Amino acid sequence: MSRPRRRGRDVHGVLLLDKPQGASSNDVLQKVKRIYNANRAGHTGALDPLATGMLPVCLGEATKFSQYLLDSDKRYRVIAKLGQRTDTSDADGQVVEERPVTFSAEQLDAALESFRGDTMRRLAVSKYPVERMVTLEYLRELVEQAEAQGIAPADLLDPLLMPMDSPAADFPVVNLPLTSSVYFKNGNPVRTAQAPLEGLVRVTEGDEGKFIGMGEMDGEGRVAPRRLVVEYPVDA
Repeated sequence: MSRPRRRGRDVHGVLLLDKPQGASSNDVLQKVKRIYNANRAGHTGALDPLATGMLPVCLGEATKFSQYLLDSDKRYRVIAKLGQRTDTSDADGQVVEERPVTFSAEQLDAALESFRGDTMRRLAVSKYPVERMVTLEYLRELVEQAEAQGIAPADLLDPLLMPMDSPAADFPVVNLPLTSSVYFKNGNPVRTAQAPLEGLVRVTEGDEGKFIGMGEMDGEGRVAPRRLVVEYPVDA
């Protein structure tokens, strides 16, 4: 029996999207998926429609490792207008009350303290470089450039992607020789040297350090597979 044909192409990596205001995270995710003609896509924590900024979009096998970004450090900037209250408690609503506001710098600092933490909107995620963010408009421009040059859009789009293992970049790396990685990729724990005694690790293979998945140390010098990269055969 032949393998069913997959919709879209096998493209793997993380796009650092600069999400526009007014769009939902799922809406821009679907647009990126269509632009890349990717068979799978997912984001790493939604931004409200009012919010703008970095939204890492995982494509292909990178979706398996997006969970490791959910608890990563994030930076935010919030813009607020004092003295107004709306019927929705945000900037989208109608103003229902206005009053003058007077305060000192000390009072402002004290009030802002309660908003610092995990509740504001987004400038950066983990250690991803802000300068690698791109907009939907820029992606569409690249598609048009590719069509004008008579080349595949992937030639211009794919270089924008961060590596598929970048969501797990903060975990230590365990490199396996090819003779051991075969067993690891078949679901078996393998013994390895120079590795942490316990915890999750990023597993690579061979001299090139090719990423093959996430593993967990068992405390006895063995690494067991937890999430593996699947290598799909190329269709004839």
